[in-house]
Amino acid sequence: MARELGQHCELRRLNKSRIELGLSPTHRHLQMKPAQDKLQQALNDYFGRPMQLTIDLHEASVDTPAAAAQRRNSERQDRAVAAVEQDEFVREVIDLFDATLIESSIKPV
Repeated sequence: MARELGQHCELRRLNKSRIELGLSPTHRHLQMKPAQDKLQQALNDYFGRPMQLTIDLHEASVDTPAAAAQRRNSERQDRAVAAVEQDEFVREVIDLFDATLIESSIKPV
């Protein structure tokens, strides 16, 4: 849960002893005390010193790591669908058997 929380936050401020993150209200369910504590401990370990973690609810102004990953996955899926649709053999099978392509069955590799 700490990883999920961190991936849905955006970095708002960072200084020597303080980290301020922003979390969209749609993901407020991730803002549980144990997840925040674990995220704070991970940040303390990463920076090698105690850090004060603050998470405020607000709409993100930039992509969060989770949003960026979702966008990349969507782009990969779109490229995979386009590649299959343009494949000559697939086009022949569709024409020959009056088939339809089920896009949800296509998975990028």
